[in-house]
Amino acid sequence: MRKISKNALMGLIFKKFILPSVLTIIATTLTLTAVFNHFYHKYVFEPTFENTVNSVSSYIDQWQRTVKTFDLSYKPVLKTLIDELAQQYGSKSIVSDRQLTQTLNDEVSRYLLQYVSGVNWYLISPGGVIERTDYTKDLGLDIAKAVPRYWTGRLEPLNPGEYLMESLSFEYRTNLPRIFGYKKLQDGWIIEIGLALDPVIVTDLWEGLQRIMKANKYIREIRLYSLSFIPFGEYEPVIAQEKDFFNKQEAENNFVVQNVGSSLFKLYKNWIPIAGQSIDWSGKSAFFTIRALTTLDFSKMEQMKNSVILVLNSTMAVAVLFVFLASLGVFKNISNSIVGLLNDINRFQRSPLDVNDESRSVDSYIREISDLRQSFQQMKEQMRDRIIAQNLTNERLKEDLEKYKFDIFLDPLTGLFNRRFLIKCLEDIQKRGGNLSICFLDIDSFKRVNDSYGHDVGDIVLKTLSVKLQGEIRKKDLSFRIGGDEFVILFFDLKIQEAEQVVQRIQSFLEQVKFKDFPSLNISLSYGFSQWTTDSTVSIEDALREADLQMYKAKFEKKRGFDSFHKGFGDISSRDNFYSQ
Repeated sequence: MRKISKNALMGLIFKKFILPSVLTIIATTLTLTAVFNHFYHKYVFEPTFENTVNSVSSYIDQWQRTVKTFDLSYKPVLKTLIDELAQQYGSKSIVSDRQLTQTLNDEVSRYLLQYVSGVNWYLISPGGVIERTDYTKDLGLDIAKAVPRYWTGRLEPLNPGEYLMESLSFEYRTNLPRIFGYKKLQDGWIIEIGLALDPVIVTDLWEGLQRIMKANKYIREIRLYSLSFIPFGEYEPVIAQEKDFFNKQEAENNFVVQNVGSSLFKLYKNWIPIAGQSIDWSGKSAFFTIRALTTLDFSKMEQMKNSVILVLNSTMAVAVLFVFLASLGVFKNISNSIVGLLNDINRFQRSPLDVNDESRSVDSYIREISDLRQSFQQMKEQMRDRIIAQNLTNERLKEDLEKYKFDIFLDPLTGLFNRRFLIKCLEDIQKRGGNLSICFLDIDSFKRVNDSYGHDVGDIVLKTLSVKLQGEIRKKDLSFRIGGDEFVILFFDLKIQEAEQVVQRIQSFLEQVKFKDFPSLNISLSYGFSQWTTDSTVSIEDALREADLQMYKAKFEKKRGFDSFHKGFGDISSRDNFYSQ
C-alpha cells in the first residue's frame, strides 16, 4: 500500500464520513420529495382532476335531462304515426312505398311540430335488414350487423304489437338528431318511424362545452363523436388506439383514463341516454351513444409542483454544503497526526518483520491518537511473533500436504493412480453412468523377476510398463496400479476391440525391451477385458471382476492350456475377497 498523504487522508475522510452523510441527506431529500408527491397527488391533483371531470360530466348529464323533457312531447305523436302507418300497411305486398309516404306526410301535417324538419318510415325484416324505406340512404342497412347489441338487446326481443319509443338519438351514418319509434307486427316485421329534428336543439350542448373549456384552464379540448365515430363538428378523426379505449366496457360505466404524458391525460366516455329506473341500459347503447374524448393538461400544476420541489432540494443542498465546509476545518486540525499514524501502519504492513523500522511520525498533541500509537507499537511486536510462528507452521503444513497428497491417490513408485482412487472412480462412474471398457493386466512371472534379478530390477520393470501405459492411452482414459504387478486401465467410450489394440501395442513394446545389465530378462503381459454401460444389468464392480477373471484365464492358458485352466482355477473366492474389502 502506498504512503498515505494528507490529501489521501482527506479523501478517506470524505469517503467514510462526508460521502455517507451526503448520501443520507440525499436519501432524506428523495424521501421528502416522495412524501410531497404523495400529498400533492392525494390532496391537490386528484381533487382538481375529479372536479374538472365532473364539470364536463355534469353538464352533459344536465343536457340529457333537458333533452329527455324535450322529447317526451313527441313520443305520443310518434306512436300515433306508427299506428296509422301500420293500419295503412296491412299487407306489404299491396301498399306501395309512395302510398305509405303520402299517408305519413298527411298525418304529420295535422300536427304543428316544432323543430321537426322531416319524417321517414322503415320496414325492417325479422332478420334485422331494412327492406323498404323512403330514406334511400338506409335502404338495405343490416341493423343486426351494424349495431348488434342494439338489435339483440332492444328490437329483436319485442313481442308482436309491442312498441319501443326511443329518446333523442343520432343517426348512424349522418349524425343528424332524430327520434325513433318502433312497433313489431304480427308477422315479425318491424315498422320504424324517424322524426328528423333541426340540429339547433343540440347547439346548446356544443356551446356549453366550449364555455366550460374556456372557464377551466386544465381542459385543453373536448371532442364529441357518434357511435360510428362520426365527429360532431370539425374534430380530428378517431385513430385506432382511441377506438380501442372507447370500446372498453369501462367507457360506458365510467371514464377510461389514458396517460399520454407526465401531465397530459385523455378521458374516454360513452354517454347513454337517461331512462327510467326499470330499464337497464348496461351494454345496450347503440345509435344514441355520445362518445366524448376530453383532453386534460395539468402541465401548469406540474410546473408549480416541480418549483416547490426545486426549492426544497436547493435548500437541502445549501445545508449540505454548509455542513461540509464547517467539517472541513475540523478535519484539517487532526489530519497531520492521523497521517503519521497511518504511514506507520503502512510501513508495518509492507515489512511486518523489519525490526529496524522506527516510527518517524510527528508527535501528536491529541491524547487519543498518542494512546493509539502506543497500542499500535505493542500490537506490532505481538504480530511479529505470531507471523514468525505462523510461517513455521505453514512450511510444515506444505510439506505434510504434499506427502499426504501422494499417499492418498498416487502410487509413489510408478506415479499411476492407486487402488483407493480406482474404487472412488468406480463409485463415481456407477452414479453418473457411461460407456466403459475395463482392462485388467498382470506381468507374467513377476515373482520370478524379483527372485532372480532383485526387487530393484522389478521396480524398473514396473516403471517401464507404467511409462508405456501413460504414453499409449488417451488423456481421457485412466491407468492404475492396484498392487504388486497388477494394473487396471479404464477406457472411456471405447469398444473392447479398439482397447485391445492399445494393450497389444504395449505388450509388443515390452517383449522387445532389452535391459542393459540383464539381456536374458524378457517381459510379457496377460490381460482380460470386460464391458460396462449404464444399461448393464451387472454392477461396475462385477464388470471389474469379470476383467480380472478373463486375465487369469489368459494367464493359465499360457501356462497349462485351456483344460488345465479348469483344474487349477477352482478357488475364485480369493479373487472375490480382494474386491469385497
